[in-house]
Amino acid sequence: MAEKKTFNLKVVTPGGVKFSDGVQMVIMRAITGDMGILPGHEPCSAALDQGVLRITSADGRQRRMGVFGGLAKMEGETLAVLTGLAEWPSEVEPELAQAERDECLERLREVRDPAHTQRDKELLKQALVRIELSEYKDQA
Repeated sequence: MAEKKTFNLKVVTPGGVKFSDGVQMVIMRAITGDMGILPGHEPCSAALDQGVLRITSADGRQRRMGVFGGLAKMEGETLAVLTGLAEWPSEVEPELAQAERDECLERLREVRDPAHTQRDKELLKQALVRIELSEYKDQA
């Protein structure tokens, strides 16, 4: 059986390297929509939205990571994801994410200035990503 081709994925936050390993595929949420990266992908860059990074490891295992904005750059055989915050499912507290979602929805029902409304919409997206991510809490 032929060996599967991989490329390097490196996820970096202000706290350091969150993930660095060979992978078969990555699907990420760019501000223009979902974007998939496979080995041999042409060089590109994308602004990231808040979303779940779907990673297929070199061994074929599926993993998920929450990424809350940032930049992605594919160059050579390395995809670098630079983000202010990245979380594994094991780092998410589902009850807290649900409470954050409910609080944001309540604030959005109120008439407020546009700056607060926009911030609450972003916090709501963040809470929804965490809720989705919590569904994968049992992943290794």
